[in-house]
Amino acid sequence: NYAFLASACAVVGMIIVTAVFYKNPIEPVKDTGQKQPLLHDFLEIVPYLKQGRILAFILVFGVLIEVPFWAFFNLCPMYVDRFVATDQLYTAFSAILGERIVGWFSTEDHRIAGETLAHTALYVILFQLFVTRFSEKHRSIPVISFGIAIMLLGCIGLWAATGDVPWFMFAGTVLFAIGEMACMPRMEQYLIGMLPPEKTGLGGGLLRIPVAIGAGLSGVTINPLYQHFIGEGQPQLIWLVLGGMFLAGYLLMLMYDQVWRSAD
Repeated sequence: NYAFLASACAVVGMIIVTAVFYKNPIEPVKDTGQKQPLLHDFLEIVPYLKQGRILAFILVFGVLIEVPFWAFFNLCPMYVDRFVATDQLYTAFSAILGERIVGWFSTEDHRIAGETLAHTALYVILFQLFVTRFSEKHRSIPVISFGIAIMLLGCIGLWAATGDVPWFMFAGTVLFAIGEMACMPRMEQYLIGMLPPEKTGLGGGLLRIPVAIGAGLSGVTINPLYQHFIGEGQPQLIWLVLGGMFLAGYLLMLMYDQVWRSAD
């Protein structure tokens, strides 16, 4: 509950900062004398959704990349906390850092808390600059495909983490983070780049469509399947399902690149 309270306070702080310090760079009312209705902004996106290149990218990315991507964040901390032998990780970390420091991110029964390590935020902070430097000289679709493949390997690591080597959890999470860093920023850049220069402001709306597909479908499709695997005593199989979706997305991205590469 404290986590939700802290999040709520942070959101309120963001609202205050945005309302006080930020202003729109363009004031439609001043420029045109009238404010365009919100529906006009939505309708302006529709012609671009009719373009095969844009629509195909949004559908492939939304269904086969964003769905397992969001499922990772929904499931990974709970999965690690419940099914990975984090007591072994506690023992190993305590021998290096001492129990007092390890206690900051552990439970009372001497287990590493899943939500403290089974996420990508720390690794993104550490490695984003290096991944960006590595990928900035390459075309967008190969970089996106590379990121998808690395996230697939991350799923395999998490699948293996329930065995005798719980350290696979770290390998899986780090690989997933690297894939995320390579894939997601270039996806945004590529999708906005498909718009005419004078319409790049619509990119924010287009970007939200695959995100909405992933966030909307992952909970109602992946979570029930995960509960089914738990009932069967094989919760780790969910990572093979997510990895299979990433694999399908990777192959379709390669096919997409062959069809529309000349337009990249």
